[in-house]
Amino acid sequence: MMITSISQGKNNRKRVYVDDAFVFALYSRELMQYGLKEGQPVSRELLDKIIKECVLRRGKLRAMNLLQARDYTRQGLRVKLMQSEYDETVIAQVISYLDDYHYLDDVRYARQYISFKKSKKSRMQIEQELLKKGVSRDDIYQAFSELSEEYNFKQEEQKLLEQLIEKKLRSFKPSEEEEAKRVKVYRFLAGKGFSSTVIREAMQQYHFHEDF
Repeated sequence: MMITSISQGKNNRKRVYVDDAFVFALYSRELMQYGLKEGQPVSRELLDKIIKECVLRRGKLRAMNLLQARDYTRQGLRVKLMQSEYDETVIAQVISYLDDYHYLDDVRYARQYISFKKSKKSRMQIEQELLKKGVSRDDIYQAFSELSEEYNFKQEEQKLLEQLIEKKLRSFKPSEEEEAKRVKVYRFLAGKGFSSTVIREAMQQYHFHEDF
């Protein structure tokens, strides 16, 4: 194997490429410590030694510092580590290390997210946002199930619907026809992720047509 390139990376580190593939980012003093130079042959044993002694250790510290500031999903933490110039192999080892000590918990993350968003967004919106953050559907359902003992989500959603309807109604001009208001409110709520059945039930309280 050959060190084919050493280029400038982030945070004063140098990106090291072996056989044209990125392997890790090191500080200049670390390059000198391990005697790494462009065009120089390098053994698998030395690369593994550098990863174990230097890169993996730093990756774990980086992950721990991130988690001290806030919770991350596995996917969110993976993205942050990629942005810090760790390759997939190192990231996988860091994630495995965090899992061993239960530092990462997507169900816990989902519970916290749901608790914070439940009075502001529909369940469907919350689920879609968590999916985008990399939380699995199973973990999302488990989080909702665990929280169902603490919150009545049907009542929470009903309360949110009423707030949204009243807010939307206040935005209409007095001259607007009831039918136009009805359609606009329906589209507004559907765009928030509420089902047609739930919307119809909520709208009946505001004396819209029964065939809404």
